[in-house]
Amino acid sequence: MSAKNNDTKTSACLSRADVALLENLFDRLPGTLAFNLIIALFTVMVFSKQVSSSVLSLWLAIMIGTIIPRLYLRHRFRQSDDPMEAITSWRRLVVLGAAATGAVWGLGGLLFYDPTSTVSQVYWPFVLAGMSAGSIVAQIGCMPAFVGFVATAISPYALRLAAEGDLMNLLMACALVLYIFGISLLARSVNAYLMASIRLSAENESLAERLSERTQDLAKQNVKLEQMVAVRTEQLEHALEEVKKSEASRRRMLADVSHELRTPLTIIQGEADVALRGAEKTSAVYEEALAKAKEAAAQTSLLVNDLLFIASSESGHARLRIDDMDLKGLLTEISGSVAHPVPFSTDLDEAPMAGDVSRVRQAVLVLVQNAQHYGAGANLIRLEHGPGVYRIAIEDAGPGMSDAEKKDAFQRFFRGTAADRYPGGTGLGLPVARAIVEAHGGTISLEDRPGGGLISTITLPKQHQIEAAS
Repeated sequence: MSAKNNDTKTSACLSRADVALLENLFDRLPGTLAFNLIIALFTVMVFSKQVSSSVLSLWLAIMIGTIIPRLYLRHRFRQSDDPMEAITSWRRLVVLGAAATGAVWGLGGLLFYDPTSTVSQVYWPFVLAGMSAGSIVAQIGCMPAFVGFVATAISPYALRLAAEGDLMNLLMACALVLYIFGISLLARSVNAYLMASIRLSAENESLAERLSERTQDLAKQNVKLEQMVAVRTEQLEHALEEVKKSEASRRRMLADVSHELRTPLTIIQGEADVALRGAEKTSAVYEEALAKAKEAAAQTSLLVNDLLFIASSESGHARLRIDDMDLKGLLTEISGSVAHPVPFSTDLDEAPMAGDVSRVRQAVLVLVQNAQHYGAGANLIRLEHGPGVYRIAIEDAGPGMSDAEKKDAFQRFFRGTAADRYPGGTGLGLPVARAIVEAHGGTISLEDRPGGGLISTITLPKQHQIEAAS
């Protein structure tokens, strides 16, 4: 297929070369025809005393009659939108025009020949030979046009000489025939050299086009490869960055867990030491020590469970128990069960959805308790709905949070400037709430409340978007 395409391109280049040759020939045509007309006028002047004026006028009129159509042919060629489509027809017309002009010169040789006139016997061989030699340049690139001109110009005069029958005229006729043969060989050599040059130029042009196309293809492939490398590099850099973040998160979590577990473990160890130290204790002392150890162990268990849930959520493997639930009923229950009941507002008669009831309750309680502990009490719980989602908003009128605090609020163990009001917190409430919400396919956000305070918003899909793990 590639070789066929290359041959097609080379043929197209050769066709363009043919058109270029014709354009060059037509560029020289006005000068060539003007020279023909000048020589024709000079011929009329030379034979004005030997040939009748009517014959001379008729011959000159015929000469002009061949010149005008050839000039018109040149004009039509110049006006053609795509001469390559009819290149064969244009070449035929060029050959026909050259042959017609040559025939007029041949007719002159027949009409003006006078065997008794030295001028006639010298002038015509000289003029015809000169015109034929000049035709090599005038018709170069179109060998049939040259042959048509020379054959029709010299052959009639050579036949006329041969018809005389005497030795001198026969020798002149043979000399003209040999001249035709020789000048044709010369013209053929020049034309062959020219065509070889054109063919080589066409092949070079075709090769240059193929090389340009190949270069463009390679450039496109190079750009595509660079883009692929850039994308892959970006992916690897992103993966490396994620690995670095994961490692940093792992180290920070281990440090935070070690710090947070130190207090309950110290309590458990201390109560065990109290129970085991010294003499026999009463059962009340043992019960008190065991109760404190149990409480510390329970806190530790809650802490570990929260950390495990956050970690499983971040890895995309959060364990939820998905059931049908009524979000409105759950929020009504929460608003009245907290230490300080909170007004609940909604326009919905019911809010059915699929979710883990205990986890959703935990997430909402985190926000409500934060509002009560840090925000001077929760003012309102609102439930709204949008296309495919429910929105839960908890408002408080407290001091709010700075932009930096809102940005870091969902980081593990982060505690804001208002944490002094509630020293019992662990800094895991909001991270756990976000993990629960995101595990349900929702979002959680903190925004400033107009007039002061904070609005904590949870958005949950009405239909659960992931498959729950039991």
